[in-house]
Amino acid sequence: MRLLGVWGVVGLVALMAVWPALAAPAAGGGAAPEPSQAGRGASEPGGQLQLTVATVGLGGQVRRGSWAGVRVEFLDRAAVGRDIVLVLTLRDIDGDRLSVERSVLTSPNQRLSAWLYAPVPFAVADSTALVDVSAYEAGQGAGGLGGGSAVGRGRLLGQASVRLFQREMPVSVGAIAVVGRNAVGLEPYALRENTVSPIAPLAHEPVDLLSGLRPGDLPDRWMGYGAVTEVVWTASRTEGEPADMSVAQAEALRAWVEQGGHMVVVLPAVGQLWTSRSNLLLDIMPRVEPQRLDRYDVRQIGAILRHDAPLFGTTVSRSVGVPTQSAAVQALPDAPGVLPGQNTVILADPSGVPLVVRRQVGVGAVTLVGIDLANPAILPAVQARTFWNRVLGRRGAYMPEQEWAQVKSQLQLGTGPRREQVNLDEGVLEAINQRGQAGAGILISLVVFGVYWFLAGPVMQRALRARGLGQHSWVAFVGSVAVFAALAWGGAVAVRSAGVPAQHLTVYDSVHGQAVDRARVWASVLLPGYGETVVSARDTEQRPQAGAVSPWDSPDGSAGSAFLDSQRYSLDSRRPDAVAFPSRNTVKSVRVDWSGAPVWRGPIPVAGPDGQPGQLRAVRGTGRLEVRGGLRHELPSALRDVTVIVIGQQSALGRPSTGQLLAQGVAMSMASWEPGQVLDMGQLSGSAAGESRRGRDLSSFLENLLPRARGFGGIFVPGAAQRQLASDRMRALSFFGLLPPPDVQSPNNASTQARRRLFHGLDLSRWSTQPCVIVMGTVSGEPSPVPVTVGGTPMGGQGLTFYRWVYPLANDPPQYAAP
Repeated sequence: MRLLGVWGVVGLVALMAVWPALAAPAAGGGAAPEPSQAGRGASEPGGQLQLTVATVGLGGQVRRGSWAGVRVEFLDRAAVGRDIVLVLTLRDIDGDRLSVERSVLTSPNQRLSAWLYAPVPFAVADSTALVDVSAYEAGQGAGGLGGGSAVGRGRLLGQASVRLFQREMPVSVGAIAVVGRNAVGLEPYALRENTVSPIAPLAHEPVDLLSGLRPGDLPDRWMGYGAVTEVVWTASRTEGEPADMSVAQAEALRAWVEQGGHMVVVLPAVGQLWTSRSNLLLDIMPRVEPQRLDRYDVRQIGAILRHDAPLFGTTVSRSVGVPTQSAAVQALPDAPGVLPGQNTVILADPSGVPLVVRRQVGVGAVTLVGIDLANPAILPAVQARTFWNRVLGRRGAYMPEQEWAQVKSQLQLGTGPRREQVNLDEGVLEAINQRGQAGAGILISLVVFGVYWFLAGPVMQRALRARGLGQHSWVAFVGSVAVFAALAWGGAVAVRSAGVPAQHLTVYDSVHGQAVDRARVWASVLLPGYGETVVSARDTEQRPQAGAVSPWDSPDGSAGSAFLDSQRYSLDSRRPDAVAFPSRNTVKSVRVDWSGAPVWRGPIPVAGPDGQPGQLRAVRGTGRLEVRGGLRHELPSALRDVTVIVIGQQSALGRPSTGQLLAQGVAMSMASWEPGQVLDMGQLSGSAAGESRRGRDLSSFLENLLPRARGFGGIFVPGAAQRQLASDRMRALSFFGLLPPPDVQSPNNASTQARRRLFHGLDLSRWSTQPCVIVMGTVSGEPSPVPVTVGGTPMGGQGLTFYRWVYPLANDPPQYAAP
């Protein structure tokens, strides 16, 4: 018994020796050495560098789970300018310290500023969390971040701490940035049940208006717009002109638009400079030649601005009308040589004069509004539920706070709504979890330990005693340890080689005729070895503002825990498309935002018999919009759970807009669409589709998304039926702004509130404002289409890609309803 006890203790020691190899595929293992602390010495003698934090977040607001910009001001009193390194430090979900770094050049006795951009974790301790911003003397290698180790640092020159959440934006709240002091009628979107509630009484999601921004407040990298979905520019003259932006700020705004942002410019009646050559963003502006129309009769476009129908059956009605007969507006006709997609008319007056036009830019868009909404003679008539819903692609009976108070009183709604909250994007962590990896490692460890205990203990002891070789027990012990250690390491290697190197969930968007696609990826990636592993996401043209890689944690909580060996790693604030993560032979959860040249060959219009390039054409059939032409795709595998949506003309102007869908369209469904298979759009969208179960009105399609989503516990669960339910959630997130608004007249004022935390910026609702064809579906079991590399090797693995493709159709602005 005594000998067996010794063997048991020795066996436990041996198991501890091989345990890191067994558990490596699942969780944190061996400790890597702490990185060098060089540069963390005392501050510069005399304090010649003054460091302050001027801004945290765009408009002073930060949302967990989004990128945020921190603008740092510095004043150097040294005799000559010098290179310094600005560093902002955060902790990620694994407990490692992320250093967001940027090298800048000071100028003697001049106050300068620079932006640092950081991904904000969901798991930040609380709203009073402090982050450190430091300035170091640049050492050798400064300026060459690029996903490697941190830049060289010399002496610590200065340090400041600042609250990360000076104003915290709830994760389930949207945001619109307004450049200018006048919000031009957007205020009803910000209506909440009370000042602190994240509940909108008339919509699923309230919106924070980040208003009062000046051009100098805008970030110089696209990540600074991470929390907003629209930028509305109302400033002019002394408030700010496009020429007031720096080259870097203009490039950042352009990159953000290409990646799906929507920029709306409200042109002033006099002195607009947006179509002049001095505008650094001229290349993404709609191709128009503005023509000022003096003494324009504004009453004829009253239906564009407002509608005075009673609200929810009450006697409350905003009978403001247009308080002026004439004002100057900007007509926006096509410029000579305009190409398709460079100028789409969204709204026009009764005689066909275009007043709101749009240009598609990558996956995003720029919209020009020729009506001077800031004009005090026009602004009182602007309704968000009428005008802005038709421009931004939203749905809901948005109204000012005073009107809502009257409606509540007449409907006797009580103190506030009781909503059943549904997080449409929950379950992403489960979708990317590498199931089976940890279980395989633990199973191998248990089997090896059991066999080791049995053979190295009683079996070997009896065998040696039977042969009179008990004195060689220690030699046998050393040999058994070597054998079982080799078996353990071999099993661990086998699990890793047979396992999935990455599991992903990807949303991929492509617009026909555009040179830039965009995607957002959540993935769990196995970082091999110990030390550093670079995860990179760059497009083929190596554009400097094409992507961002960041650590990711789930708003639903994480199954992981912090490593004991906390390590430091760096991220280039100017180009975060490559990050060297600490690697411990474990899995890392990352988020990748990417844009670049198309990677997958999605739907392609089939060429005609004459060999001309294929195209889709909209025709008006018997009471419904039909599309003629054929489509095929060359995706790596079948597109499943397919939805094809045809959106036509907006509903007629001058009709009630208290929650009804302003878009007209039809949605069709298919179980599968194989590569190379030609899809006849005429047959799919024709009258036969309306008579079959495959086709339904767009409004009823949207109404059926939420009930099915409510009964589902996550965004991804294996299996065909569950995949269909997950697709419903993805469709609901794709048209979040068009979901049927909560029913304020429901019994006990109770209804469903749909929420999103991860999918801000991925809404396709803007496309409801213009004719188009949208195809969406899932590709499963394939690697992500985004060109992500891990340690220089393309990221493999498998997962689910939600693929969305849009084909813009010809102009067809809404008509005016008969009086």
